[in-house]
Formats: sequence, structure tokens, C-alpha cells
Amino acid sequence: MQACRFALDVLHWEHAPGRRGTMRIRHINPWDLAAPAYRRLLSVTYPGFRQLYRMIRAQLQPSMNVLELGCGPGNISIHVAEACRHLTATDYAKQMIRQARTYNTHPSIDYLQADATNLPFEADSFDAAYTVNMLHIVSDPRRVLDEAARVLRPHGRLIAATFTRDITVRSRFAAQLAPLVGHSQFFAWTDDTYRQFFADAGWTVRRHATVRSLFQISIVVATPAQNLSASKR
Repeated sequence: MQACRFALDVLHWEHAPGRRGTMRIRHINPWDLAAPAYRRLLSVTYPGFRQLYRMIRAQLQPSMNVLELGCGPGNISIHVAEACRHLTATDYAKQMIRQARTYNTHPSIDYLQADATNLPFEADSFDAAYTVNMLHIVSDPRRVLDEAARVLRPHGRLIAATFTRDITVRSRFAAQLAPLVGHSQFFAWTDDTYRQFFADAGWTVRRHATVRSLFQISIVVATPAQNLSASKR
């Protein structure tokens, strides 16, 4: 469920008839490359995601206008859409949005390419927002929280789930490997420090839980402080 903003720089040979070819640098979002496989990969950890979308749905009401940050190929979106009036599902990767529009359509979902750190919505646009496994790969997760606070209506809530580090060998190995591939925040949080991250950003954690999937996933339900919400308008 990725909304991160980064790209791979690759050499790309451009050639036009009658002209000399040139070598140029081309910027590629790796999540665009991964989108088709990522949709299928999520099915491997489906039992854990089933717990997640049920927890998200429990926080919503049928009258709500909801925002998803980092929808990926829409594997969670399709299940959450039934619990609200309208779902705006966003992702920074164009190919993720294409996969979602192809395989996970629903009458109440609008899929939109958007940057979670610079959302194209007015203040007070949504009753609730949620994100699944996205904050740990964003270069500035605090900025994502600030944007969520801006677009949420008063008393709006954010349901945020992300991978966190536990004591398992698999988790410790992933935490050491992640910075080598550009994910410095990947597994940097424990369950406790993840909740503290929200508190430090001016949010009140109303509920928290953990889910066991391929890796531990921590979930918080949080609301922004009134002064934080007001300062973003």
C-alpha cells in the first residue's frame, strides 16, 4: 500500500529514425514496476490483512467520506468500501492505481494518484482516513500525519497500520537489511515507539493493537489535537 515518493535513476537509450541515439537518465518509481506482482503477493499474507480491514471497517460508519493513503492495488480498498458512503483511495504510483482500477473496482471507490505528503484536497474534506503498511517507507512520515490532520474534519480519526519490529529473527534481519535498499524507517519502530511517534506529532492515540502476519503489524486509531488541525488550515 505505497504512497512514498522516490524513484530509481536508470540509463535509457533513446533513438529516433534518422537521428543519432542518445543515452538519458530516466526516473522510474519502483512501485510502478512492482505493481502487478504486488497485487498477487498480498494474497500470501491475506489472513493478516483480513484482520486489518475488519478493524478498519469497525471504525467507520455508513455515512462517512473516507480517505485511503497508499491504497496500492486496492486489495484493502475493495473491502473497506462497503463500510462507508464514499472512499477516495490514493497512491503515488500510477501503476498501482491502474491495477486497482482494473481488479478492485467498486461503485463507491474513486482511485486517484496523489502524494500523501502533499494531498490535493481542501481542509475538512474527510470524516476518517486510513493507511496500511505505508508510513514505514515514506521519507517524511510526520508530513503525512500533518496532511491527514489538515484534510480530516473536526473529530476525524486516522487508522494507521504499519510494520513494526519485534523480537523475531525474521524481523531483526529485515530491520538490518532495509536501510541498505533505501528504507531507513522500515522496521525502525517498535510497537511502543510507533505509538509515541503519533503522540510526538500532536495526535491522541485512542486505540492500538497488533496483528501477526508475515511480520508484526501495529495499528493505531488516533485523532489530531484541535490546535494541530486548526494550524493546518
